[in-house]
Amino acid sequence: MAVKEIEMTVRGKSGNLETRLSIPGCAPKGIAFLSHPHPLFGGNMNNKVIHALNKSFLQENWITVRHNFRGVGKSQGVYDNGAGETEDLLALVQFYLELPEIKALFSSKPKTCFSGFSFGTYVSCKAASSNAPDFLLLLGTAAEKWKFDLPAVPTFLIHGEKDEVIPLKDALEWAGRFGQAVTVIPNTDHFFSKQIPLLQAMIKRAITWMNHYDPL
Repeated sequence: MAVKEIEMTVRGKSGNLETRLSIPGCAPKGIAFLSHPHPLFGGNMNNKVIHALNKSFLQENWITVRHNFRGVGKSQGVYDNGAGETEDLLALVQFYLELPEIKALFSSKPKTCFSGFSFGTYVSCKAASSNAPDFLLLLGTAAEKWKFDLPAVPTFLIHGEKDEVIPLKDALEWAGRFGQAVTVIPNTDHFFSKQIPLLQAMIKRAITWMNHYDPL
C-alpha cells in the first residue's frame, strides 16, 4: 500500500508544532489524530504504541496526523500539564480539517477520531469535551493519573492486564462510571510489551467498528 507522508509545521498558541501527515493510497474513510504519551518521560510521536496506532489506521484507509506536543522534538513551547497540550491538539484538528488538500479527499465532512496512549488519552478526552470527534480510541487510559471525564462520544478502550503505571482496576473503575466497556490485552504491561501484534488486531477491530457504527 502506497502511503504519502508529509512533514508539516503547524502554528499553535505556544509556537510551531511538529506534525506528520500520512495519507493512504486508497480513498480515505476518516482522519485520526494520534496523541503520544507523557512529554516529560520520553513520550513523542515515534513511540511504538503510537506507531502501532498509525500503522493500523493506515491499513484500514484512514488518514493519520501524528504530532509532538509543545516542548517535544521540534515543537516549540514547554510542557503545560495537559492544558496547553489540549490547545495544541485542538489547533491541529482545526488546521487539518480546513486544509484544502484534505477537504478535496472527501465528498462530505470526514469522520474524525481522537486517539491517544497514556497521557495522550487525557489530552484526547479534554479536547473531545471542547470539540467532539466522531470517535475516541484510547489505549492505556490515564485513569486516576489526572482527573477527567469520558465525553459522550462513541469510545473504544484498550488496556493491558498487567499495566504497572495505570492499574487495570483503576481503568475498569473509571470506565465503569461512564458505562464503558474495556478490551483487555492479557499478559502485558503499560507499553503492551510482547503483545503489539494482538494490540494491532484489537485496534483494527475498533476501526472496523467505527467504519460501521450506526448510532441507531
